[in-house]
Amino acid sequence: MRALAACAIVLLASIGSAAAQSPGPYVTGHVGATGGDGGGALITGAAAGYMSPRRLAFELEISVSPDVDFPPPPISILSIFPAPGINIEGRMLWLQTNAVATLVDAGKLRAAAIAGGGVVNVRRSITYDFPTFPVTFSNPLLSLPLPFPYNSTVTSTETAMSLTAGGIVDYALTKHLRVGVDARYMHAFLYEPMKAARVTARAQWQF
Repeated sequence: MRALAACAIVLLASIGSAAAQSPGPYVTGHVGATGGDGGGALITGAAAGYMSPRRLAFELEISVSPDVDFPPPPISILSIFPAPGINIEGRMLWLQTNAVATLVDAGKLRAAAIAGGGVVNVRRSITYDFPTFPVTFSNPLLSLPLPFPYNSTVTSTETAMSLTAGGIVDYALTKHLRVGVDARYMHAFLYEPMKAARVTARAQWQF
């Protein structure tokens, strides 16, 4: 939280200190990776925003990680004998608003601070593959199934608040197109909070 507060102070302090920049609407696209409590995962998304004459932009962003690793279920589940095989698949969808403040505008090169918040929706699917008990009837060794299905899938969803803060460095290839890198810290206030770092390549089109 202290890091987010410090970033907000930098955002406010930087307004009006950067070189002139063309105001107007823009759209961005990004693709990259996250790493942290959810393991390594692909993340991709897009945003639409508006750059004000004071070099402070506001945008609406949506991002999705289609395949996220989640912690294993409680040990009480794993203590079943024979232990079931477990396959955990998940998806995270982030919807948030961001404030972007230009800190440095050196010709075509720009550095900016970004901070925002919104909601994150998580979908988890856990598949339990139950084995069979080996039971001996004289000879040979036979297997009888457990009194419940071989495969059982449990699906759950959760929505919670999210916060993000970081920085952007990009370069103007043309009057309308900029490409660069976006690095951020992400925090999802789930039942079991998740923290992650995100690094993406981004492209921005200024109208």
